[in-house]
Amino acid sequence: MGALDGYLMRCGYPDSVGRQSVPLFPAVYGGYVALFAHGWGYRDPRSWIIESTRMLVWGAQLGSVSSDVLLKPENKRGLEFLRHMLRVREAATKWIACGEMRSAPRIEGTIPTVRYGRNDAADIDAVQTAVWLSPGRESAAVLFVNASDRESVAFDWRLNARQCGLPTADRYRLRPMIANKDAGSQTVSLPGPLLHSRLNLGPWRLTAYVLEPMR
Repeated sequence: MGALDGYLMRCGYPDSVGRQSVPLFPAVYGGYVALFAHGWGYRDPRSWIIESTRMLVWGAQLGSVSSDVLLKPENKRGLEFLRHMLRVREAATKWIACGEMRSAPRIEGTIPTVRYGRNDAADIDAVQTAVWLSPGRESAAVLFVNASDRESVAFDWRLNARQCGLPTADRYRLRPMIANKDAGSQTVSLPGPLLHSRLNLGPWRLTAYVLEPMR
């Protein structure tokens, strides 16, 4: 492992198994190597961006696509969302590149699925989420993304801070990782270790938190 700098998550699966995919590579190799996204080969920017939401929370490179497709004027909205994802990916480097993937928050509520890909053959849950523990185990990055470009999604989430690997505390601070105009833009204090909160994310929106025990 020490001789590898990167690992390509190359997946040859058909579109139809989208929701059945699990982040096996990030769970095993996260913190050891840089993870490159798998090659999904979509030519339409919408499918590429939707798949990139999953690559973001899984800690991988956000894929590759031809610039002559992505940079067309009609794709401006998708490019703005991609820019936000890239900002979050850069801000989360400490956790994703050097840390450890932990169990994702439990999502409660009616969560739509998003269909995309060739002939709309693939589908994933609109809410994509993950937790990444820092190398020193003093904090965790908690990511929530709405992969739908058409629907807002309101949901509750629950997370056991101890199962994330964080120290025991009476309360935990949840603060935005970067400036965020969306839901979840304020620093909050939550009683622990069983954390619970609610989010409402608009279409193609995301929020990223830093979770840490309060001393």
